[in-house]
Amino acid sequence: MQQAVFEYYPTAQAVHRFVHRDKDRQFPKACIEKFKISLNSFAEVQLKQDERVWLQDKCNYFKPNYLDYLQSYRFKPEQVTICTLLAVLELIQRRSLSTLFRLPMILPWAASGLKQEGCG
Repeated sequence: MQQAVFEYYPTAQAVHRFVHRDKDRQFPKACIEKFKISLNSFAEVQLKQDERVWLQDKCNYFKPNYLDYLQSYRFKPEQVTICTLLAVLELIQRRSLSTLFRLPMILPWAASGLKQEGCG
């Protein structure tokens, strides 16, 4: 599907949100801090030439220009905001609703990486 959006809607805008919905599992603050630190290393991940060759061979429905995009893509950690429920509740208690309901930054889909609404 990503290839279809890349090809047919190259200027489409996207905002990605990931929400952990398991109410029985809470992440301690230390876990969230470690994730924030590790997020920076995501920028180093890239499609290697041997991986591209494998995709070309095994997934021949991927077009060369899409594989070019995948190979050149670099994750941008600065586009991600990690928001915890506790942070949102604190904003509500302080009545900082203008901060809570801030609109997310929206970029063209192909350049969007991962973004999430800020929390404060």
